[in-house]
Amino acid sequence: MAQQIINVGTSANDGTGDPLRLSQQKANANFTELYDSKQNKLTAGTNITIDNTDPLNPVISSSGGGGGGGAVASV
Repeated sequence: MAQQIINVGTSANDGTGDPLRLSQQKANANFTELYDSKQNKLTAGTNITIDNTDPLNPVISSSGGGGGGGAVASV
């Protein structure tokens, strides 16, 4: 899905922008796409640790060298 832009109209309250319900549907669709495409799998390499306590903010640290990889969820 492409980003959905909310039409805010030409000036405040001129009636040319998206209605409130449509604008919120666009916002929800945009956020759903972002959350669905977040990093969903991390594989640690040598000397790398991953603290995935908070899946939206994993902490990745290394102690010299190694490699790793990741896969992004399909949308």
